[in-house]
This record gives sequence, C-alpha cells and structure tokens, in this order.
Amino acid sequence: MKTRRVLLAVLLVLALFLTAACSDKPVTEPTDSADPSGEPTQSQTEPAPVEPVVVEKLRVAYVPSMDVELILETTEPLKQLLIDELAKHNFDVKEVEITVGTSFEAVGEALSAGSADIGFSSALVYITYDDEVDLLLTATRYDFDRSGTDPMVWNGSLAQRDPSKQVTGYPGLIYAGPSPHGKMLPEKVQNGEELT
Repeated sequence: MKTRRVLLAVLLVLALFLTAACSDKPVTEPTDSADPSGEPTQSQTEPAPVEPVVVEKLRVAYVPSMDVELILETTEPLKQLLIDELAKHNFDVKEVEITVGTSFEAVGEALSAGSADIGFSSALVYITYDDEVDLLLTATRYDFDRSGTDPMVWNGSLAQRDPSKQVTGYPGLIYAGPSPHGKMLPEKVQNGEELT
C-alpha cells in the first residue's frame, strides 16, 4: 500500500514536469547582460504591461447643494477628465455618468447600496454612512479674513476668504430647542459647565 502511494506521488510529479515541458510559451532565460553602454535594457527595468481594468460605467453622485442644472452643467468637463486621468493609472473607463441626488441622504444611500461609485457629499452624509462607504478625499478651505466666536462677525457683512490661511474646519452654530433640556443647555454653556 505504501509503495503504491509513493509510485502515485512520483507519477504525479512526473506528469507536472511533462506538462510544464510541453507548454506553448517560450522559455526565456534571465541574463545579467546589459547593452554595450552598461545601462540596463528595457526588459530589465520595466515590468511587462498589465491589462487595464475596464470600467463600463463610473457612476458619480453629487448632493443637491445648489441648483441641479448648474451642478450638471458645471461638472460636464469632469467626465472626460476622469476618463483621461484614470487611464494614466491603468483604468479604461468607457462612460462616466454624473447624477444629482434628490437629497443629501439619497447620495449616502446610493453609495452604500452600490448604485453610485463615487459621491461628492457633505461630512454629515459620510458620518451617517461611514460603515458602508470609504472616504477618498477631503476638502480644505481658506479661512475668512475675520473670525471669532460672535456670529455677527461672520455674517455682519460680506466676508472675504484669506488665501494665506487654510483651515480644516469652519465655525458653526448649535441650536437648542424650547424643550426643558434645550433650555438647560445654553444655561450650562453660559455658566461654563460641561454639557451632558
């Protein structure tokens, strides 16, 4: 029985060698030679070309942050730009489809369901769907020429951007409603207490 297993193993190894020897692909021997100038040849420095990844349709979704027609008109050049730039990274994109969601949440839902490949969205949508989507890029903004803790400073007159200062956040307001808990929160803030 043991002899039979050894014989079977030897036959399998022999079959593998014979199969490899009968391959249609030419055998290329590695060489250490360089061209006469002493520089490595192209075959020594560049890997073999890889077939591009074909993407039949790249679906891009925008949140409706402004007029839908304006978003679609403004982003029209993005279609060819994506095709050209992704081609440089070995992606053969056949078509780019740009849509605008019916709501901010609709874009998050489309990304998590797989009906959109890329989403230009708000931070809130990412936070809501962060288990289903991956963050690819974030935007930075220029700071305003005037800032402070008083909202009237931000909105009192037309604020200008200061291109010398980039920020990773921006001022915002938190509103407390008329409920008993909502009334308690501003009192705590005014008294310097921790919010709970």
